[in-house]
Amino acid sequence: MELYGNPKIKLLELYKLLKSYSDDEHPLSANDLCRMLAEKGIAASRRTVYRDLKVLTEYGADILYTRLPKQGFFLAKRHFELPEVRILLDAVLAAPFITNKKTAELTEKLCGLLNCYQAAEVSSQIRIGKCDKFGNEEIYYNIDTINHAISSLKKNIILLSS
Repeated sequence: MELYGNPKIKLLELYKLLKSYSDDEHPLSANDLCRMLAEKGIAASRRTVYRDLKVLTEYGADILYTRLPKQGFFLAKRHFELPEVRILLDAVLAAPFITNKKTAELTEKLCGLLNCYQAAEVSSQIRIGKCDKFGNEEIYYNIDTINHAISSLKKNIILLSS
């Protein structure tokens, strides 16, 4: 079976498009969604897009239709909203025990929770490397060790070297 001929793949790609490219300021019309799916090699008509949007809504996706600023659909509720992601980003940027490398990785992952417009806006405001950060990558792995020790209810002695 061809991967992109599978209607389940189309449904998942449709959700991913709404998640990545839509919000209340950037709604996507059924024609936009058909074109974007076609660019991914997925054939879809407006009728099937409407049907798939209904399925996603029935599943629990908060997809709304608007007429302003233009007619189209957008994903209204996300796992994390922009202010929540911004708070987490600020915490990561301010934490001295997170290295510059890990700060960049975490920043990229957190921006991945936003749509492309929000991620671009936030990314343009972030400057990694301006704060004093530890250079020791082991601190990051020690957190994982501590987490495993706590979850397995074992005492763990950590020797920190300066």
